[in-house]
Amino acid sequence: RRGTGPMAQLHLCGHKGRVFGLGWRPVREGESRRVLASASEDQSVILWHVDGAGTHAPSHRRAHTLRDCHTSEVLRCAWSPDGRLLATGGADGVACLFSVPDGDEEEGAPRLELRTVCSGDASGGAEAATAARGQGMAGGASGSGDAGEGVLGS
Repeated sequence: RRGTGPMAQLHLCGHKGRVFGLGWRPVREGESRRVLASASEDQSVILWHVDGAGTHAPSHRRAHTLRDCHTSEVLRCAWSPDGRLLATGGADGVACLFSVPDGDEEEGAPRLELRTVCSGDASGGAEAATAARGQGMAGGASGSGDAGEGVLGS
């Protein structure tokens, strides 16, 4: 709903550093809750459950924090078209692939499926996640917010 009235904002407090990448999981049939991934300089990715993402008063909560992959800033994240896989890329030259189950925490936490060190300079992991986006992985916005907070408009 771009260009029609005021934008809703989410203030996502949870990271201990700047947020460098954001990615919405593709909408799936019958799904009322959206999932947003945020990549941060604190070496983590947080998955957020967002209800009412298309409204002017969305609500959110942290669902999972992914910390076991990167040893430096996580710069990018990108979803597969079916929303079951999340690729992350970091300044450490590492690219990771997580399987993300449907539903809520009751159905299990995301699981690390692949961790690979990319050759070349330190931005290789981010380039791999960006390349994944170009190969059918759905990415989101990238940029930076204040330490610990990402601000989104819908």
